[in-house]
Amino acid sequence: MIHFQKLNKMKKIFTSFFLLGMAIFSNTQDVLAQNTDKKVFDYVNRLYASLELSAEANQKQYDEGGVIFDKSAFNSLIDENSKLSEKRLDMLTGEYHERCNVELQKIDSVSFIGDKIIVYTKVLYTLDEMGGFYNNEKLEITKKGDNLVLLRWEDIKLYKMEKLEYEHMDGYKESDFYESVGSINK
Repeated sequence: MIHFQKLNKMKKIFTSFFLLGMAIFSNTQDVLAQNTDKKVFDYVNRLYASLELSAEANQKQYDEGGVIFDKSAFNSLIDENSKLSEKRLDMLTGEYHERCNVELQKIDSVSFIGDKIIVYTKVLYTLDEMGGFYNNEKLEITKKGDNLVLLRWEDIKLYKMEKLEYEHMDGYKESDFYESVGSINK
């Protein structure tokens, strides 16, 4: 009977220490997750921002031309084997880049699956003489050394179209948008 009482007392002590340890571990994990989420949010903001020029540079390109889009910032954020639409990248950064703009509206969610980080975003594309197109996108990111890099950029669904009233926009639909800007999965 004495052994049973000692065993019960030791069990209570162990359980208390275990629960305290779990609480400390959980709080540490929460802090790590917040720091990791902040890094992911910063990365995603930098990724989309690297595909945007200032309003002044866009206006200069429109008025005079000759503004070369420097893709080095974008290229530093992607893996050399990234899967993304080259057509879209060319529209955003090529010779006529002032005619197509991208703007991150919102990061909907961030999840961690194995060594991958899955980020769902809402993005606005403004296309010259076409309108504004709001797209849900999925980014697959991983850590490479100390940096985050893009592995895959997919389209989920166009959730809103603000088409300009041009004749060529009559009947324009979601599939036309993906044909216009390019997509690896639509």
